[in-house]
Amino acid sequence: MMSLFVTLIVYSSFDKIIYRYHSYIDQCNRYISNFLLNNGFSINEVIITGNYFINRESILDLIDRKQPILYVRLAKLASEIKLKNKWIKNISIYRILPNILHIDIDEYNT
Repeated sequence: MMSLFVTLIVYSSFDKIIYRYHSYIDQCNRYISNFLLNNGFSINEVIITGNYFINRESILDLIDRKQPILYVRLAKLASEIKLKNKWIKNISIYRILPNILHIDIDEYNT
């Protein structure tokens, strides 16, 4: 009977525990993000090479510059850029730390 009571108390508190855990993780993430941004790991420059048919601005619009450069998911960004631009055959994205994002585009030939 006692174990059932303890189980019910723990189970009823589970949502609160999960909420506090997520809140703590979000707070840590914001702290680390602000630390990185304040210490030079922002995206200050984006170098785009190989784009002849694709507008540079259409690529820049897909980059979230409010996040630290280390938080950019390169594979996801590459797939988003490739999805929006049908001229792209291959795309390579890499970081030049501390604050440069380099995008190399290989376009289809006409």
